[in-house]
Amino acid sequence: MQSLREELEEANEGKEHFETQYQNLLQRVNTIKTSLGGRLKADAARIEEFQTQVSDLEEQVRELQENNKTLKEELAKLREENETQAGEVNSLRSRSTLSQQNWIKERDELISREAYAREEFENAKQAMQDWEVLAMNERSLRENLTEKDAELREQLETLREEYEKAAQDRDTNSQSVDGLQKALQEVQTCGLTYTLLDWPR
Repeated sequence: MQSLREELEEANEGKEHFETQYQNLLQRVNTIKTSLGGRLKADAARIEEFQTQVSDLEEQVRELQENNKTLKEELAKLREENETQAGEVNSLRSRSTLSQQNWIKERDELISREAYAREEFENAKQAMQDWEVLAMNERSLRENLTEKDAELREQLETLREEYEKAAQDRDTNSQSVDGLQKALQEVQTCGLTYTLLDWPR
């Protein structure tokens, strides 16, 4: 009985310990989900905004390229007419080059930010998978502890029934022994009385 009680107490303590760990892990995962959820939404909005900006910049580049081509054609025609327009052409070429450089720089930054957002998403995905594995292990352990607790309770109930039965048998045997002792005393008393009556005077 004492050993079963100790095992039952150890099982209950282990159950409480793992339930506490499970609650702590669940709380941590909820915190991570809340934090990452906001960040992922913000990153998704930023990515969408960056993609829109990239599309706008690409359209601007196409327009600039078309303008550049037109300017070159006009330059070939106007070079003979007016040498003063050469400075304006050079200025336009410089602006086009600068625009292209700025667009390349912004494109590289957008690509870098998109890669960072993808990495954050993969990390969050891996964290969720790890949490699911831990949750499954905790659930399995809790089920095993519940089954063991039920088995111990059943064994304890069986031992209690056997103890009560043994106690009843002991009481019955004790009553039988008392009856036999009384009967023996009566027999001995009667035999002694008979002996005294028959004793020669």
